Amino acid sequence: MKNIIFFIIILLSPINSQNFWEHLNGPSGASISAIIRCSDGKILAKANNSYNLYASTDAGESWSVINNQIYAVSNFVACVDGRIYSAAGSQGLLLTTNDGVNWQNVSNGLPQNTAVYYVHRNINGDLFVGTYKKGLFRSTDNGSTFTRVSEGLPDSSIARITNSSTGTLYVAINSKGIFKSPDYGTSWIPVNQGLPSGNQTFNCLYADAGDNIYVTTAQSGLFKSTNQGATWSSVNIGLPYINAARLIVQLNNGALLLGTASGIYRSTDGAQSWQLASLNFQNYMVYSILYTGGTDIYVGGVGFGILKSTDSGTDWEIKNQGMVNASILSIVFTHENEIISVNNGPGILFSSDNGLSWQNRTPAEGNGYISDLKLEGGVLYYCCQMSEGGFFYSSDKGLTWVNSSYGLQNAAGVKVFLKLSDSEWMLGSGNGLYISVSGGQQWSKVSSFPDLYINELFSADGINIFASTLYSGVYRSSDAGLTWNLSSVPDNNISKITASSTGHLYAAGYNSVYKSTDSGITWLPLNNGLQNAGYLNDLIFVNDNEVYTAGNIGVFYSSDGGNLWTDKITGMGSNYVATLALSKDKFLYAGTAWNGIYRSVNPLTSVKQQPELIPSMFAVSECFPNPFNPGTGVEFFIPSSGTLNIVIFDAGGREVASTRQDFLNSGKYLYTIDLSQYASGTYFLRSTFGQKSIFRKLLLVK
Repeated sequence: MKNIIFFIIILLSPINSQNFWEHLNGPSGASISAIIRCSDGKILAKANNSYNLYASTDAGESWSVINNQIYAVSNFVACVDGRIYSAAGSQGLLLTTNDGVNWQNVSNGLPQNTAVYYVHRNINGDLFVGTYKKGLFRSTDNGSTFTRVSEGLPDSSIARITNSSTGTLYVAINSKGIFKSPDYGTSWIPVNQGLPSGNQTFNCLYADAGDNIYVTTAQSGLFKSTNQGATWSSVNIGLPYINAARLIVQLNNGALLLGTASGIYRSTDGAQSWQLASLNFQNYMVYSILYTGGTDIYVGGVGFGILKSTDSGTDWEIKNQGMVNASILSIVFTHENEIISVNNGPGILFSSDNGLSWQNRTPAEGNGYISDLKLEGGVLYYCCQMSEGGFFYSSDKGLTWVNSSYGLQNAAGVKVFLKLSDSEWMLGSGNGLYISVSGGQQWSKVSSFPDLYINELFSADGINIFASTLYSGVYRSSDAGLTWNLSSVPDNNISKITASSTGHLYAAGYNSVYKSTDSGITWLPLNNGLQNAGYLNDLIFVNDNEVYTAGNIGVFYSSDGGNLWTDKITGMGSNYVATLALSKDKFLYAGTAWNGIYRSVNPLTSVKQQPELIPSMFAVSECFPNPFNPGTGVEFFIPSSGTLNIVIFDAGGREVASTRQDFLNSGKYLYTIDLSQYASGTYFLRSTFGQKSIFRKLLLVK
């Protein structure tokens, strides 16, 4: 008979287990840098900042990882015989002949250690490879050999490649401009009249069915040429800002679809004007577009995974089931222990079942980059950056929202929120500090604070306020924000400030946590064990002494108030952790930059006698969480001294563990139960005290 572990430790302390962390089921998502359709209809999608390559065999309804050996892919090229090439950066040019399951390097003829930026197949079936500062290469034998075809091209990085219907080849070279070749790369001439000069980074180069050429730059937006590149004109009317454009494709009906840094736009007049294709997905940053004819379109971008349209871009749906590379920036818990998280993409997500399923609760007008999420007194507050940014709050867990941005000079630049009282609120932004004395109805700029980018706002008492800035240090006010002075924190980029229950202040910086015992006048570095931790993003206290911090390479733990730190990454690895949160049932949650949410395998409190009134009768709470994996908690209310007997049965009524007997004094007790050695299924806990037995149902989901 296997053992079930019951934790009965009086002191508050984290529980040791083989793995400290487990990966939560969702929220789904990923940042998709490239998409391709295989010859058999399978869709491949490459997750950015991850080694995961996803595949879907059901037109995007579900996804699974089929390869985890490729890190960076800027684009794919598919051939009619089933071969698919990928431009894989420092990994070179890669080829698969089995729909992405296995890849081989086919960089023969390319200079050694050459980074491949882009791959293109022209109308003759020749491959052209753009490299990092090594020029352009051509293969006429399916990538077996390559020759350099850069005569007349500057020795720089080839960012993008396309060709017209007649075979004229065009390349975009960062900081140098557009060049074209009428002879398949033998000779080149510059074609830049009308394009901005200087340091331009090219995101897209595209030829439509009428041989109009389009190019997008990260600095100046979208340009169009109707005369084979001889002249160019800006075509950005209707876009949210001048440099929003990223990728463009033409549909079979002649309409143009443009992926931008702020959603998907459509033009039916040859790019003379643009209209937002979907209000629900404005501010979604687009990385990639797949269109192979017909009415189906796939769009990949930051955080959300895949958007799909089956009606030529009129309606869109998120299709990311199975994608596990969501970027989680914030996590909060409601009083009912529901999870609300911020995904860098879909925005605000809500789960009422411990993360098994998620609902998107982001308002359409505020679905850009959400930089701060707080829950104060049952009210959610968040700051949204990007073009349709601002400050929003909700009193119903995100079902409805109020835009409270009136008076903000740059609503799209708000970064962080601080509530000092019911009426007095503060907002940190990219251009300084704002204050409201009317509960967010009207904002005014704080003239005594410099025009700096604010990372963090914190106050423990409403009088002493701290504002951390980007690279300019921490400012302190000791008079509720009337005047400000530069603090003595020895770090110019503090990302998080908090306080312990004893009133001591803590700040997370680079390779160190800092502590102040005098209201922030002086600070002491606490970096023993953090020397290689990099930038730290969050700090959270469990009790007076136990504290966790997280950053570039994972989570660290201290049991002595920060004097000594050890890593807590088993089960997670060295992930970039953006945020930490403690649930109502004392599980620690970690939101990572590219791998979703992790949760501690066990709650951070094991068993604790809780000093409350003596219960009048024996009672047992419902188990929480439930469903769970592998640990859950249950409270016992003991009316007098006596023996508590506990036994667990499986769904067939078979006893799966020997009876646990504990002699307890009167009071309220919290137990945690570990079923890590058991299979998924339904179990029953029987608790007996005196002559009374109570049953509770347990649902283990692995």
